[in-house]
Amino acid sequence: MAVVSMPAMSAADALSWQADLRRSTETMILNLPEPGITVGTPGTPLVNGASQTGTSLITDGWTAGYTIPKGKWISVSVSSLLYLYQVTAAVTANGSGQATLVLHPMLRASPADNAALNVNPATIEGFATVSEGSAGITVERIMAGLSFTIKERK
Repeated sequence: MAVVSMPAMSAADALSWQADLRRSTETMILNLPEPGITVGTPGTPLVNGASQTGTSLITDGWTAGYTIPKGKWISVSVSSLLYLYQVTAAVTANGSGQATLVLHPMLRASPADNAALNVNPATIEGFATVSEGSAGITVERIMAGLSFTIKERK
């Protein structure tokens, strides 16, 4: 689940966002911004081995020596569903581009061998719920405080 707070925007733009977000029967895919995290050149990271479970994910395809920082978000597709995870310990890819990521939450579905990791940016897919009373229009007709929650579909 992700809680998103939008920057100030025109009332017309905010109303358009609200209308899109209220279509509760449709899922949305949103790139997850990560202010303060420099991605650099991660390579083409992939899941390394099928049938993985738990809080660790064995990966390869990283640029040798690339450091995946603590707090970095990643997502992986399993059976056409995107699952979002946060890296809970920094790890540096070895000379072969392999790294074992420690994740939260634990893997909710086992990704296939060579499934691509979305790292730049990570994405979340799910149903959006507008936070009631989260937005107000100023006298300048600027909407401030629009926020919503995205709950992953299962």
